[in-house]
Amino acid sequence: MKKLVLLLVCMFTMHTMVMADNDKPIQVNQLPAKAQTFLNTYFKDHKVALAKQETELFYKSYDVVFTNGEKVEFDKAGEWTEVKCQQNEVPAQIIPETIRTYVKTNYPDTKIVQIEKDKKEYEVKLSNGTDIDFHASGDWKKVDCEYSFLPAGIVPQAIVDDLAERFPGARISKAERERGGYKLTLGSGAEMIYAADGRFIRVEYD
Repeated sequence: MKKLVLLLVCMFTMHTMVMADNDKPIQVNQLPAKAQTFLNTYFKDHKVALAKQETELFYKSYDVVFTNGEKVEFDKAGEWTEVKCQQNEVPAQIIPETIRTYVKTNYPDTKIVQIEKDKKEYEVKLSNGTDIDFHASGDWKKVDCEYSFLPAGIVPQAIVDDLAERFPGARISKAERERGGYKLTLGSGAEMIYAADGRFIRVEYD
């Protein structure tokens, strides 16, 4: 009896492992209806190179890759979760207006080439290499500008002035809003912590 139970447990475990990592190519018409509508609305002139279904133990998603290398990911219901463009800009209609306005105001010479979303936040990548995380409300959470720059007005002027005095010529590679204040990472690796009003609190080093 014990051997039979052990055999059944082993068979179930093997079946679970297979089901937890099951990717299979599918036809576009096998995507959820909402995903098909999205593709027909925003990518109707794109040729699909691959569509696949990814199945894990408690999760299912879909990937669609176009012949030009661009990609769209959907959840099990057909809601888009990521749009990655290389030659074109992410369709403006799917980007929240607050995010579009923020990017247009602070990065007027760039375009959004990638966007990801979940229930709590959005993440966008700009054509100049900047990555920006936004809360669902549209307020920015983190700006990673290691390969670009931090626009004027993103943080209080008091912070800019304090940085210029403490670290003349220092370049900000990342800005984060947390716990009602700011954390700025400099190119040197130093992390500057400020209160919401721009008051200096401390500096940390890795």
